[in-house]
Amino acid sequence: MKKLIIVLASIPAYFIFFNSSEGGEWVKDQNGCKLWNGTDMPVKKVSWVGKCKNGYASGKGQLSMFWTEEQQIKCEKAQIKNGKNHGYNECKWADGTSYKGTFKDDHVVSGEYTYKGGNKSKVSWFESENGCLVWNSVPQPGERVTWDGACFKGYAKGLGTLTFTSKDMKQRYVGEMNNGIKNGEGTFHWLQHDKPCDEQKNKYYCYKNFVGKFKNGQFDEGTYTLINGKKEKGKSQHDKNLAEVKAIIQNSFELEMEIQSLESQREIWKDIQ
Repeated sequence: MKKLIIVLASIPAYFIFFNSSEGGEWVKDQNGCKLWNGTDMPVKKVSWVGKCKNGYASGKGQLSMFWTEEQQIKCEKAQIKNGKNHGYNECKWADGTSYKGTFKDDHVVSGEYTYKGGNKSKVSWFESENGCLVWNSVPQPGERVTWDGACFKGYAKGLGTLTFTSKDMKQRYVGEMNNGIKNGEGTFHWLQHDKPCDEQKNKYYCYKNFVGKFKNGQFDEGTYTLINGKKEKGKSQHDKNLAEVKAIIQNSFELEMEIQSLESQREIWKDIQ
């Protein structure tokens, strides 16, 4: 997991098409084959070019769903299991945004979004040993994840222990999870760092644990304990920097979406380039 660089702010507009926790329904394609619509929006048209097993889309094929002119998706390379995205898919939205990566039971697991203009955003959900998905901001080679708590709609939820282990690092979180993300009261332990402690250059590698509140996967208010026993209350400068980075990502994404909206409505893109 390493440093907690959160990029969730840059993907929610597309993430909902596969991961809505509010609703969903089965829809039928042109041949009566069932596919899952994981949103609250009614599908006006769905197409599946591939096999149909026991009434559900299954195997490799091509998938497209149409909600509105602005909200439609086509997956030229799709892997479906029991009517849900499961496996490696390559999908593209009407506004030019694309996603290449894997799914598990209609949930995005690991891949990369490419937005109009070329900006990219990676998304990484790790599947723990008990099958629950948990968020990992910066996956490490050979990293393993365990979660001993409950699982709700495919994601870690409630109280439990989350452990990330790679070759040179080990981190453990004991506390509350919501939709696969650390959220609420908890304790985060740096059991092993991959670099030596240096308070002057990077205090991150000197942290031993943090006790306090977490919000959307980030450290919120609490107390840090360093390897040398020193304690720091509140947010460290490290976390303040992360908050600034997250705000920049969010603002850039919102600006890009606004520009794209203006382009489609008034066709002024050429004038502002």
